[in-house]
Amino acid sequence: MNNKKLCLLLITVAPLLNACGEQSKPIEFKGISYNAEDGLAKVMAEEMQNALKGHIPNATPKAASKPEEGYLHLDSYSLDDRIFAKGNSLSIIVEEDSSFIKSVEDVYADFVRNNYDFQALLNTYSEAKTAKQADYLSTIMSYNVRVGGSNDYAPANKRYGMVSDEVLKYWPSSVGMQEVSSGWLNALENNLKGEYARVGEARQGYGSNEYNPIFYRVNELDLLESGTKWLSPTPDVPGSRFEDSGDWSRILTYALLKRKTDGLTYLHVNTHLDLTENGRLKQAAVIKNFVSSYADKYPVYITGDFNDAKGDGNAVDWLLENGFVDGKSTTGSPDLNQFTFPAVGFYPGEEGQTERSDEEMIIDYCLAYERPGFYFNYYDVLTDGIGGKPTSDHYSIYLEMVQHAPLGA
Repeated sequence: MNNKKLCLLLITVAPLLNACGEQSKPIEFKGISYNAEDGLAKVMAEEMQNALKGHIPNATPKAASKPEEGYLHLDSYSLDDRIFAKGNSLSIIVEEDSSFIKSVEDVYADFVRNNYDFQALLNTYSEAKTAKQADYLSTIMSYNVRVGGSNDYAPANKRYGMVSDEVLKYWPSSVGMQEVSSGWLNALENNLKGEYARVGEARQGYGSNEYNPIFYRVNELDLLESGTKWLSPTPDVPGSRFEDSGDWSRILTYALLKRKTDGLTYLHVNTHLDLTENGRLKQAAVIKNFVSSYADKYPVYITGDFNDAKGDGNAVDWLLENGFVDGKSTTGSPDLNQFTFPAVGFYPGEEGQTERSDEEMIIDYCLAYERPGFYFNYYDVLTDGIGGKPTSDHYSIYLEMVQHAPLGA
């Protein structure tokens, strides 16, 4: 390994950018981290530590599931070479040693071209979706907003702005929502106007009942196809359902989205499954059948409230046994066991209501149809809320996906 180039790269990890691309306070370089489950990354981190002896005394490698503030992070599980600054961390994510060395040389060459101006270098590696670092990165959210009438613990009209703010805070490429009434829909469309457009019909096929809409960023994505299918024996018949399912029709909303910059295309499917076991299993089979015609051409992501937990032997397990992967399980995220329902602090009301006693469950997911050419880079259950308050009785989930090549372009 070229120690001179490596030291020049790492000694400069100090003033990084915040999410808005503005100058942040200089941050202390804390050392090197590596994917805790990645033996190759550990070996690379130890080699880097040896290269840094006498230059940076606190460079002892640290096992970590994701990049942390002040660290240079290594991960050799990825499918493509990527170097990127995010928050106050700098990551080199590659597949093998030779690619790592080349990545270091690329960064060093950029540093020289920028007259050793580290701020200019970070501007290069912090710009969203540049070809060199994160050209294949898209983000996705799943968000059950809780329909919430006027007599609810937390009426919907008091949370319209909070939910909109959370979407704009994380700014996903697309977000699938559940329990969206016509009131919610109007509020979200108004609050997100100019940033997001919406697709999806009501689950009864008419009037002011619940939607499972998908909102997508209009400046990032072009809509190629969209629609609504009913999870029933007759998916094209509005309002249809299985006889042994619950009282309400269940639907999937889909959007085939193509990125404006490079043509990368993915299918986002959003759903909210039944409360009955038989209903969920049959509805999962309809979803599988629908996406099969797209899965050979495009990455497929399914967001939703599945009303079902992995390991229960029901719909989620069936999907995982039939070609799908659970997004969070591929990331090494620290939030793998963080429940998504019920959100802590949502149910106590203003008039002395007690905490809801529901069992803590993981029932909100982002599943993907397994295929070469994509992986999940990051997963998070968003527990912070807005202003320290939960926005719904479900926590929303957030994932980053990396596509290896312009699939379906």
